[in-house]
Amino acid sequence: MNYVRSLRTLYNVPIAKELCAQIYAHSEKCTNVLDMGCGTGDLTIPLAQQLTSSVVHGCDISVKAIEEANKASGQVGNLDFSKQNINELPKSWAGKFDVILMFDVLHDLQDPEIAMKQVMSVLKKNGTIIIVDPKVSRDPLNNVGNIQAAHALTLSTWWCVPSSSCNCGSGNGVGWENKEAFLLRIPGLEIKSRVCLINSDYNYAYICKKK
Repeated sequence: MNYVRSLRTLYNVPIAKELCAQIYAHSEKCTNVLDMGCGTGDLTIPLAQQLTSSVVHGCDISVKAIEEANKASGQVGNLDFSKQNINELPKSWAGKFDVILMFDVLHDLQDPEIAMKQVMSVLKKNGTIIIVDPKVSRDPLNNVGNIQAAHALTLSTWWCVPSSSCNCGSGNGVGWENKEAFLLRIPGLEIKSRVCLINSDYNYAYICKKK
């Protein structure tokens, strides 16, 4: 995990800037922003620092990750973190958030259908959800010449696939090629735009709205 974090260190602030631009371009409001599956807050913190008029909340299932995020957040006043299970989000969150970010989360989910049903329940009507996931094929022949895809698949074998396989889960990993078809089947969700953040297939973003 520390290795993966080290790879992203140089890119967290530029990615946060581009995410903010997408949020402002596609959201009527961004008062309450949720970073779902925030991990140690490496992206959540610079995001909150730029969304100065928003209240940003990060949540993750890992107690250790949330502890680290709280320590790292320092004096960022518009930010807090909590431990949550994406499959059982608090009922008090129903329709609470204007914007939800899922960065490198979708392919790690054990049960994407249950998780996305919960995510949709806490997103306001006309709210924005940004789902960022590597654009990679599970067939190595389809990735010939794409060093980022080769790297992502390698990392996925020892991190993402095991994570998504827990409790007899999906086992998707980054090579899950039916992400867009899956998103299009979610009731009330509409894909508005697709963009590669910082010009990288690692950070392929689906900009979606709740109808």
